Amino acid sequence: MRRMLWLALAFSLACYGTRLRLNQYSLRQRNGRRRLHQGIGGHISTGRTTNRVNGDITGTMVRVIGLDGKAMGVMSTERALRASRELGTDLVEVAQNGAPPVCRMMDAGKHKYQISKRLHRVRSRQRVVQVKDLRFSICIGAEDYRIKVCKCIEILRSGDSVRATVHFRGREMRHQGAGAQLLSRIGSDLSPHGISRGNVRREDRQMSIMITPLSSSTVRECQG
Repeated sequence: MRRMLWLALAFSLACYGTRLRLNQYSLRQRNGRRRLHQGIGGHISTGRTTNRVNGDITGTMVRVIGLDGKAMGVMSTERALRASRELGTDLVEVAQNGAPPVCRMMDAGKHKYQISKRLHRVRSRQRVVQVKDLRFSICIGAEDYRIKVCKCIEILRSGDSVRATVHFRGREMRHQGAGAQLLSRIGSDLSPHGISRGNVRREDRQMSIMITPLSSSTVRECQG
């Protein structure tokens, strides 16, 4: 009986400890979200410049824009911070080179999130084009050829380039003309989706062509 009581007590203490840790974590999360609205400074990177927030604003006088986007005039930084706190919002320096610097009342957390989304969109448009290699054989069957051409189309539609390579094994070196014809056929079949760059390149026991995606076109679906 005593053993069961000890086990029950230990279980209750463990549950209490778990609830206490969860409450502390929830409190830290709420405090983190409120951090900027308590007048504590910070910085928001816009990619090119950095916007100072609240207590990190260094100028003694600032030109203030209100929550509604209307000018509130020039006032001391202390007064502007006090006004933003009364409205439950943040003061963000949006033009530090102004005379005096321009600050705007806004939700700094929301502003930071919007800038992060915009920078992500810009970076995604600046993706590095990759070159994907696909190897063909001069003895390739019709079905394998269709599958590989469809794979080429998929790569081109994703914005990457394709290097189609024919590799010659053993006595196949005697049939380089067949390899050139195969590459010409590949370039022709991919012409609605990409452009062949340069001539056929020969190197050791292989030859290849480079095909880059069209910058803007209506791409037809791959059909078998």
